[in-house]
Parts: sequence; structure tokens; C-alpha cells
Amino acid sequence: VTVRRVHDTEDLVRFTETQCAGFGMPDSWRPWLDEVNARCAARAEFAYYLAELDGRPAGVSLALEAPHGVWGVYAVTTLEACRRRGVTRAIFARIAADAGDALVTLSTNLDGPAEAAFARLGFKRAMETALYTK
Repeated sequence: VTVRRVHDTEDLVRFTETQCAGFGMPDSWRPWLDEVNARCAARAEFAYYLAELDGRPAGVSLALEAPHGVWGVYAVTTLEACRRRGVTRAIFARIAADAGDALVTLSTNLDGPAEAAFARLGFKRAMETALYTK
């Protein structure tokens, strides 16, 4: 597994394709995600990561370098065919290397498979919160 930061339009397209497929998003969301990802990727505080397995996109994540030495990790997903092959571990290793001594945080659904995967990577639940919609 290789993980690299996204720096060009071609890789950003691959990022969004992999993001949509990994999360099972409908094709109708793609134009919106293309726009959001392009705007955010242009900002210095965002880091977009593309993981490849055997030369093909396998997973993605993005990180936001917040003030005071904190990095937030978002949109972590691995394509179904690539799961349980070290993709998420490789993504987090690259983010940790880039973050240095910064505190790395993330959020996920409680007690789901992602939480178990993050726990295997050494993350610990720090708080619980509720999401409300109307």
C-alpha cells in the first residue's frame, strides 16, 4: 500500500471517485463533492490523501490542520475489495508522519466497524455526542 498527498486535479478526481465508491454515495452527489473537495484542497490547512494498492486507488482520507497543534481526520474510507489489507493503517501512518507531534483526532459512529478499526490503530474514545436533525 502506498499513500500520497493529493496535489493535482487528476489525483483529486481519483480521490472523489474513491470517496464516493467507498462510502456508497449516489452518483448524484459527485458534482457537489467535486466542488467541495476542489475548494478545500486549494487551502493550505487541508491535506488530501490517496492510498493505492497494486497501483490502483484503494482508500482515501483528508486531514485538517487546526490551530494549536491539532489535526482532525475526516472521510476515511477504503474500497470494499481492498478492506482488511492494511489500507487504513497505511493512511493513518502517513497522516501521523505528516502531523508530527500534533494531536490527531477523528470521529466515527459509536460501536461500528470503523470504531473497532480505529481502536486497533491505537485511538481511544474520548467523548460521545449526539447528532440531531430536523
